[in-house]
Amino acid sequence: MTPRSPHDAPPVVLVVDDDQMARFLARQSLTQAGFCVREAADGEEALASVREQRPDLILLDVDMPRLDGFSACAEVRRMPECVNVPILMVTGLDDTESIDKAYSAGATDFATKPINWALLPHRLRYMLRAGSAVAELAATKARLDSAQRIASVGSWWLGSGDEQMVWSEELYRIVGMPPAPGERGPTLAGLLERVHPEDRERVAAWVEHARQSGRGGGIRHRIVLPDAGERQVQQQVEAVCDSAGQVLHLDATVQDITERRRAEAKIRQLAYCDSLTSLPNRESFRDRLDQALSLARRHARQLAILFLDLDDFKRVNDTLGH
Repeated sequence: MTPRSPHDAPPVVLVVDDDQMARFLARQSLTQAGFCVREAADGEEALASVREQRPDLILLDVDMPRLDGFSACAEVRRMPECVNVPILMVTGLDDTESIDKAYSAGATDFATKPINWALLPHRLRYMLRAGSAVAELAATKARLDSAQRIASVGSWWLGSGDEQMVWSEELYRIVGMPPAPGERGPTLAGLLERVHPEDRERVAAWVEHARQSGRGGGIRHRIVLPDAGERQVQQQVEAVCDSAGQVLHLDATVQDITERRRAEAKIRQLAYCDSLTSLPNRESFRDRLDQALSLARRHARQLAILFLDLDDFKRVNDTLGH
């Protein structure tokens, strides 16, 4: 479901009720208010109509033959394209159990009969606006998840005084710990468990410093995966403070730089080592000589170079190649 502009076609409302008079009154009220109305006499007809053309909103009666409103609502919610379609369930029952059952089935809102037909269009328009906001938020989250996946960048959120965290989907992948349904959310201790033991104390101190000082910063460290493999990551944290300067929470990104580090090492290997022997080459010699010269100048020392030559080594090069 995407937000509508003023130039879009009228919103489509599917009215589902086995009472023909109720459908007639709903059609009259909603058509006059600018809605496009479709009708269904029971839950089975409603599901067929939804599959044929997804409505923008569903007005669903509870007590119907063949398939009641609770079951029809649950079936609609199982359709991926209808996850965010607003559903207003209507019934003559006003007991708490029926209301709870409606929301458990996936209803957006609940109304009892008799319906105030004059106010119904206003209620539906409010539900459409709220549904558009939810759909836009879901689309934004999906785009963010996609961007993080492409860039191999995860993120986390941590309150100023607790251990409970919020992780992005990509962060779960980076640390090799997929979220388990029904389990409590991730914690700071859980994140630190994934940090390499040699880096763990340093990372914990880095997080605590950001919490106490309110200053952000970056850190590089290793992540240990469940299969004993390792990843190199770059974390960047930012502290969000109130007007008094007190830290409210931390926002951080975690980028998987494993491949980049491997590429950098490979480039350095090609630039500074011989491809056949892997021994330091001329470029490596020049680099180390420059460092030695700088150190000698800084401390007012002399520098000596020892040159070794092998007699007749040119014959080896000529025979076997460089």
